[in-house]
Amino acid sequence: MTGVVQWAEKDLTGVTFDSPIDVVGLLTMSDEGPRPRLPRIEVDAAVSVREDGNLTRGRALNVSQGGICIECPSELTIGGDVVVTLPGLTPIAGVVKWKSDSSYGIGFNRTLALPELVRWLQEQQLEERRRTVAAD
Repeated sequence: MTGVVQWAEKDLTGVTFDSPIDVVGLLTMSDEGPRPRLPRIEVDAAVSVREDGNLTRGRALNVSQGGICIECPSELTIGGDVVVTLPGLTPIAGVVKWKSDSSYGIGFNRTLALPELVRWLQEQQLEERRRTVAAD
């Protein structure tokens, strides 16, 4: 894909592609061939994770339709079943896939619907802008 950057603001960039692209098609998983890794979006949001009745709170570092990377002080079990809750999203069941220091990768049991993820990301951007304006 080729395109032209139209604007840039902090960590965001707007691109006009040279030809139309099928965004949903690019993000939709196919039953044929290898499963591509879904695009990850960096975030900084509160998150809670419930595993076997234990609730831990932390920060979401990045999210995709297929999973999330979180940082939390509590130990989670690799292979453990968890429920991830992000403010403004329906709780999502998943499995802890990996650990690195205090970060964990969690794969969702279902693909997060693209419109739901986009809506949540837009809400996160608005909240970040509100915090920035309030701090100035």
